[in-house]
Amino acid sequence: LVTGANVGQVERAVTAAADAGIGPQNAIAKIGNKYYNVSSTDGARVISDELVSKAVVNAGTGKVVLEEMFNSGKEAKTIINEKGLGQISDTSELETAALQVIRDNPQAVADFKAGKAQAVKFMVGQLMRLSKGRANPNMASEIITRKLGEL
Repeated sequence: LVTGANVGQVERAVTAAADAGIGPQNAIAKIGNKYYNVSSTDGARVISDELVSKAVVNAGTGKVVLEEMFNSGKEAKTIINEKGLGQISDTSELETAALQVIRDNPQAVADFKAGKAQAVKFMVGQLMRLSKGRANPNMASEIITRKLGEL
């Protein structure tokens, strides 16, 4: 069941959702006060194939972009550019952020040195928060782990 005026957009998003690994349990999506069937469309492909898999945005941001596509009728890349939602994959920018996270979280550094693996996950979370969710999470994890190993 698809409701709303942007049925074509919903259908496009559904295919992308399926390609992004959103399973049958998520076949109906609620956006705003409307419910959309998202089991076979093309917009989700835009999000997963062109944006998430190419590291333009991460999965969380992809959801935001998808919702904005429904609400505004704009193309995904337009939304990303207008709202500054592109994923940060610049090594030097991520290294700077990682150093700040390490500097700001001495207890997590001590936990890491004591062998607590969860400390890295905590610091990656802090880096994601610092970047407002825009950091490439895989690169963030690698950089934080490397920087901690250099201490």
